[in-house]
Amino acid sequence: MNAQIATIITFAGFVALPLAVIASKGEVVLLGIAALTVLFAWVQGRAWKTLLRARFLLLLLAVPALGAATAAWAVVPRDALELAGSLTLLFLASAIVVSGAKLDDAARQNFAATAGAGYGFGCILLFVEFYVGMPITHMMHYQVTNAIKPELSMLNPALSVLVIIVWPFAAAGQRFLSFVALTAASIIALGGDMVTARLAMGAAGVAFLLVMWFGRATVLALGTAAVLFVAAAPFLGQLRPTAEMQVTVDEMRGSVAHRLCIWEFASARILEKPLLGWGLDSSRSIPGGEVECVEDGPSLSLHPHNAALQVWLELGIVGAFLLASLLALAFRFVGRMPAGTPQAGATASLVAALMTAFLSYGVWQNWWIAVLALGAMTVRAALPGPAPARAPAPAKKPAAAAAGAQALAQIPTAKVPAALAKK
Repeated sequence: MNAQIATIITFAGFVALPLAVIASKGEVVLLGIAALTVLFAWVQGRAWKTLLRARFLLLLLAVPALGAATAAWAVVPRDALELAGSLTLLFLASAIVVSGAKLDDAARQNFAATAGAGYGFGCILLFVEFYVGMPITHMMHYQVTNAIKPELSMLNPALSVLVIIVWPFAAAGQRFLSFVALTAASIIALGGDMVTARLAMGAAGVAFLLVMWFGRATVLALGTAAVLFVAAAPFLGQLRPTAEMQVTVDEMRGSVAHRLCIWEFASARILEKPLLGWGLDSSRSIPGGEVECVEDGPSLSLHPHNAALQVWLELGIVGAFLLASLLALAFRFVGRMPAGTPQAGATASLVAALMTAFLSYGVWQNWWIAVLALGAMTVRAALPGPAPARAPAPAKKPAAAAAGAQALAQIPTAKVPAALAKK
């Protein structure tokens, strides 16, 4: 059973980045196959209760349960119910895969080597895409040579996978291989068209160094900052820039100014319904969201491009509490990992995922949830987990009593006085 689970987890780790380059939505299929295989092995070995020991499972399943309840007041009730159903399956698959990624030492080393080779292959594919004119994307999406010129933004999902999973591989590998992996990821991120990937790579690198220098204190500080950000997100979006900053924002072109406008609009709508939210998957239907706030840019099209704001907007304060609890649990797990590169690599991967989630995708996008699950799987499979709690040592007997007992035991029974023998 353990060998079968290790094999499918290693396969998923090997395929994750190359699949993101070729067809990013295939990450959902990969997650589903891995989850079903692990579940089958558990049932076959009568070890399915392993899933019930995952502390984060209840928090994950509470999100779609809350989302289904919001259908009573959602802008489009049917959308809320349909999304709640798909999220239940996705979160259940995620919990299975992450729980199954707890490997023994031999399997973990094999995962780091084999899945690390898959990461290297994915890097080669990305190099080819960015520096040879995107031939793979052209072939996969258009089939006919020179039909349409692919855009670099089509590879943004692959860049997001890259900046998340590079850190556990770098932390698990030898120093030279770690340097090569991080250098390749940095060059690819700079060559892409995704500012968020560059920011995530930089922030993760800073987090890695801080954890190496200051240890668990950095993990606790980052976890606290993440939880506080989730709690304060609606109010941060309402902060007004100074006159000088406003001039700079007004002169901006592209996604930056539009993103700031979206966050301000989403924050205002959150404060209208802070307790219960507007309902799951209501971001695309919020009144006023279709009004342009910048040229050719609606105030809110599909989602706020910020996980904290979207959860607040759709699920209210209870949803925000669930998200903050999940983040606290994740940082607590990382904080209990062995000090040094394992803890630093896991922290960097988590920071890269949060930077991307707080700046880019919709939090309920199926492929993005699958990427987060596969990233967590990679961290747990490639790096040693928290050491099990040690049982308390038995209390020692006083030295004098122990010595007396030993001396008494050495006296032949026949020579022990009757009065002392009775005692």
